[in-house]
Amino acid sequence: MEQADYAFEIKNILQRVKDNKLTPLEAKRIIEEIKENQRLPAPQLSAAKKTKEVAVIGISGRFPGAGDMKEYWNNLKEGKSSIREVPKDRWNIDDYFDKDVDRLDKTNSRWGGFLENIDKFDPSFFGISGMEAEVMDPQQRLFLEECFKTLEDGGYAGDMSSGLSCGVYVGAAPRDYLNHISEQGAEITAQTFWGNTGSVLASRISYLLNLKGPAMAIDTACSSSLVALHLACQSIITGENDMAIAGGVWISTTPHYYIFTSNAGMLSPEGLCKTFDNDANGIVNGEGVGAVLLKNYDQALKDGDYIYGIIKSSGINQDGKTNGITAPSSLSQTALELEVYQKGNINPESITYIEAHGTGTKLGDPIEIEALKNAFKGYTDKKQFCALGSVKTNIGHSSLAAGIASFLKVILALNNKIIPPSLNLTKENELLELSDSPFYVNTKQRAWISQEGPIRAGVSSFGFGGTNAHLVVEEFTGTRRKGSALPYCLAAFSARTQEELLTRLKEFLVWSKNQPGTSNFSDICYSLGNRRKHYPKRAAFVASSQSELDKVLEEYILQQVKNGLDSKAFEKEKPKGKQINTVLYQELEDENLPKERWKEILLSLRTGYMNGEEIQWSRLYAEKEHNKIPLPLYPFTRNSYWVKEKEIRNTAKEKNKIHPLIDVNISTLKEQRFLTKLNTFDLFNKGCVEGEKRYFPSSNYLEMIRKTAELSVEKEVRYIDNFRCAGSEVFNGKEHLLTTCIYPHGEDCQVEIIACNDEEDFVCAQAQLVFEGMKKCMQPDRYMRYPAWKETGENISGDDFYRNLHREYKRSYGNSYQVIKALWVPAEVKEAFAELKVPDTIDILSNELGMNPFILEAAYQIGLYLVQEKRFDCCYLGGFERLEIINSLQKNCSVQMTLTACEVDQEEVSFKYTVIFINPDGKAAIHITNYNMIGY
Repeated sequence: MEQADYAFEIKNILQRVKDNKLTPLEAKRIIEEIKENQRLPAPQLSAAKKTKEVAVIGISGRFPGAGDMKEYWNNLKEGKSSIREVPKDRWNIDDYFDKDVDRLDKTNSRWGGFLENIDKFDPSFFGISGMEAEVMDPQQRLFLEECFKTLEDGGYAGDMSSGLSCGVYVGAAPRDYLNHISEQGAEITAQTFWGNTGSVLASRISYLLNLKGPAMAIDTACSSSLVALHLACQSIITGENDMAIAGGVWISTTPHYYIFTSNAGMLSPEGLCKTFDNDANGIVNGEGVGAVLLKNYDQALKDGDYIYGIIKSSGINQDGKTNGITAPSSLSQTALELEVYQKGNINPESITYIEAHGTGTKLGDPIEIEALKNAFKGYTDKKQFCALGSVKTNIGHSSLAAGIASFLKVILALNNKIIPPSLNLTKENELLELSDSPFYVNTKQRAWISQEGPIRAGVSSFGFGGTNAHLVVEEFTGTRRKGSALPYCLAAFSARTQEELLTRLKEFLVWSKNQPGTSNFSDICYSLGNRRKHYPKRAAFVASSQSELDKVLEEYILQQVKNGLDSKAFEKEKPKGKQINTVLYQELEDENLPKERWKEILLSLRTGYMNGEEIQWSRLYAEKEHNKIPLPLYPFTRNSYWVKEKEIRNTAKEKNKIHPLIDVNISTLKEQRFLTKLNTFDLFNKGCVEGEKRYFPSSNYLEMIRKTAELSVEKEVRYIDNFRCAGSEVFNGKEHLLTTCIYPHGEDCQVEIIACNDEEDFVCAQAQLVFEGMKKCMQPDRYMRYPAWKETGENISGDDFYRNLHREYKRSYGNSYQVIKALWVPAEVKEAFAELKVPDTIDILSNELGMNPFILEAAYQIGLYLVQEKRFDCCYLGGFERLEIINSLQKNCSVQMTLTACEVDQEEVSFKYTVIFINPDGKAAIHITNYNMIGY
């Protein structure tokens, strides 16, 4: 700064103090920083200097108003604000809002940027039980999903990632879900402990895919995820990692953070983040989760990776001692920016966009701009060539995820060559003085072009604890290797379920039709085959071009929809791992192979693939001759996993109910009838999902039958005979009205449960009942608690047991139904013994449930486990011959099942078991004869 300019600045600052626009303390700090900037070294760039660069090869994220990157970009380029009032499914903001900022138990903001469906997750995809998923911080679940999608986007989510030196660096910290769990009175389990720690959040994806690089969670407040990005880049530059995932996540599940930030005076009472505006008055809280996959640029080019952008240089530093621990330092920001430009041999004149930290405060924004002015001034005297913007005006301040939100915005802008508008600017902050600077605030969508070289952007993120991060990223302008031109290609698709496979096909078709001919067709098929994980449900097609594949896919999808996804629509065999005859691959290596023979071979490979055989993809599409293409990502089947234990208390306390499973008695003199309204998210089917369908566990029928009969006859039920039930999946999450009907039958009675709604009615359960005193008990009062083989049998933990049900049957159970603590099975797998424990959270219902359905369902669960090796497409409970109630069933009991018969009837196989529930004192509580599991 020239002496005259320096004097003018001092005079200007003093005038601001006189005009009450600055306090004397603020003026003193600014003057001290100007003096320090006078002493900053002159920048030195080297034309010959070669810096190590990092390529961005995979991206994924979810932000307010956007479930994926496509929606995020559409919102940004259209200048859409995703700020809204706090949604009711988070908390009732009316209970916590007060305009008075001095109310320490309230918040002065009703607004924020919120993610949708943070309770939804697909635990079975990641080998996690529903019980564990329910107590996992949603931040862990969301970041795990986005990490997998980022790797899949880059082409590294399959078996090829196992053992890779791939680090994970995430801006994250334990949040308030643990408070939510405690407030709901839920049991604090071991899974709750590691499900709410930052270290496990970072390492979940490493565990899933066997990644061998370091995994770490980083908390430097608002700069966390950009600091994580810098550390990931450094690990690649130094050779510590071959690849790295970097990202961040931030979610609010309770109003606590809103109250804290309100007490700190940080929140805009209007719910608008007015970055660079003269009326800027604070932040709006936001949320987000995002990740990027990084690799050495030269290696990425060599490997044919899709390159979204190139990180030229990055850096971090600390403010040190300032006016206050949360006060920003213009001097430290300038020093960091100069270091980044010098280290990367970058002339800031080549930077035409800055994604600013931009929290939106009257004094914070000018400090950031002053730092940028000082960093640029030694390189250029050009005016208003570099646009300014901040994503916080769109989605709010997403705290530890703010840096990754900004970085992904810039990556998307680079790839689309558009600078999105920054919002909420009515009158420019008078303290910015941009007219005589390199900068201007971009308030409209504009084309992003460069007169010289690639387009470049800077990204800043500053933590309120003083840790700053800055980087420079540029567009990829290099040349990708030319993909091979093959006469025909095999396009392979797979998923875990038929429904997910159909979704994959539909999403690919939409993508393909929107991008006709933009990619080499063999590169697309290479990305589908070589670079994707292959699942049991499969579809494959042979085509000579992208347009031909589109046509075949369209016809195929229409046929599947018409067929209603019947069993013949998709191949159902599990992969056998069998290798296809290598002679076929050798033929493909013949350069003179006729086109028709090439097609015949691919059709043969298609048949093998559909039958679960292993394809040698690298012999079909040579790795060094093809490029990776970003394709639609895996369509997870998400269901709600959320601790909502208050609903259990509400169920127990509903005064109008005569029983937790019975709403009202509608009996007349002619007949005994009871009504139960089965809701979509009723406590007794909460979390019960098979594939995409919700189901009502059939064990509930038994308690309904017992209770309604005892209310009708005023005697205790001793036996339930000839019980039959419809498949529990018939409800499929729809609301039904269940009518339990009691009919006299001599000294006994018959019971029927009829389900109906606007579309249908059907009998879902039938049984005959014998009451206490009418027939003598046939079973002994005591039963040996442990079978002789227990010590030598295979021992399976409860967590592993429920993971197995997820894996083999795609069947999920809510926390209340996960009662099996440990299971023992002998070598011949004809019987089983399990110790059961009812969750403490449903203890309040125990006294009202004579035959606790959460316990009884364990028999069906064990039955599924015992027949799983038969590989049935479907398995269900047909019923049983007799259930005898010997003693009251206690909550921490055990159960033994023994196979007594196996019968084959055409395509169905019937397995009949004796089931005995045993109380902790060794007395038999319930004895079931010919418990009939049917598979087909």
